[in-house]
Amino acid sequence: MFTWYQHIVYNPIANVYTFLLDSTGGIVVLATVVLVILIKLLLYSFSYSMYYNQQMLARVQPEIVTLQKKFADNKQELGIQIIDVYRKNRINPFIIIVILIIQIPLYLGIYFVLTDASTQGIDVTHLYSFVKNPETLVRSLGAIDLYVAGSFLLALFVGVTQWYATYVMQLHTPPSASETDFAITMKKNVLYVLPVVVAIISFFLHAVIALYWIVNNIATAIQYMLFKKKFSLLQTNRP
Repeated sequence: MFTWYQHIVYNPIANVYTFLLDSTGGIVVLATVVLVILIKLLLYSFSYSMYYNQQMLARVQPEIVTLQKKFADNKQELGIQIIDVYRKNRINPFIIIVILIIQIPLYLGIYFVLTDASTQGIDVTHLYSFVKNPETLVRSLGAIDLYVAGSFLLALFVGVTQWYATYVMQLHTPPSASETDFAITMKKNVLYVLPVVVAIISFFLHAVIALYWIVNNIATAIQYMLFKKKFSLLQTNRP
């Protein structure tokens, strides 16, 4: 693992997770649920910025199409006009890419931490001086050992919650005026095929990762519904 990645991403996550395990009496389920909540809170502003830009890009798309027809022979003026539309509507089309770049290393770090915790345990040399490694762990969720792979039940719930989260996200994301038949087909595939794929993948991962996935999917669906209310209120009060 790269040294910079370990110090900037892995170690902080490992320490937070270990602290949560110690604070919850070593109960893996509680520590994992709280970890999801903390990560969601940490990324809340970024996630809402992504949601806002997706919503606004869809709303201004008809205006963009009109400009593209009007300035078809003047690309320079077209660019100026599009930038002006983005500025008036406080849209930053590049923010989505930036946020994804931030989130990917973070979620990879969570995966590595949970995997290490499930196999060899968190290396105590990575822990900060004020973080105590719990002496005992409660690894079970009913009859499921969360530090062992191959839980069919959790894999099934990963698929179901992934479908629900995707459904909510698509429900609260308005279709683009220029959306093609191919794009519509892809959305349907994402809604119905992705849950099956992630369910199969999660079956071969440690159950604690499947649990994180389930809780994260539920939190994502709730978050999108809250974003919808916040965005609608913002548009209502907008002059």
